[in-house]
Amino acid sequence: MEKMRPLSEQQKQFVAVFEQTLDIRKAAEVVYKGRDHETEVLKSPSVRSEISRILDERNLSESHLAKRLKDVIDTPKKEENLLRAIEMGFRLHGSFAPTKININAGMDIYGDIEIKQIKSEIVELLEDSEAPQIG
Repeated sequence: MEKMRPLSEQQKQFVAVFEQTLDIRKAAEVVYKGRDHETEVLKSPSVRSEISRILDERNLSESHLAKRLKDVIDTPKKEENLLRAIEMGFRLHGSFAPTKININAGMDIYGDIEIKQIKSEIVELLEDSEAPQIG
């Protein structure tokens, strides 16, 4: 689990601008003087926690967004702008799965084979290679 540290002065400024604008990019531009730091500042668990708090206070919680998404799905209208807004809300919460990584282990699998056996063979191949460890 990531440790929650107190916000730095720049992070406090970032959170304050975000609270006013609800725009991560704008907050990063204002606080970091145009440099592209939004990705870096969002690595901080404390900053992400503050963003979630702000969104929750504005009724933009994940549960609210999920309910709105269900409403849109259940309604036959095309509401592309609303769907985009909901997607952006989920992105703000970091709700999407991390980028998928495909690993080619150089294995051919034929016939009946159990998942545990495949896993152990992949682990063995990774241990024998110089590939970076995952997880």
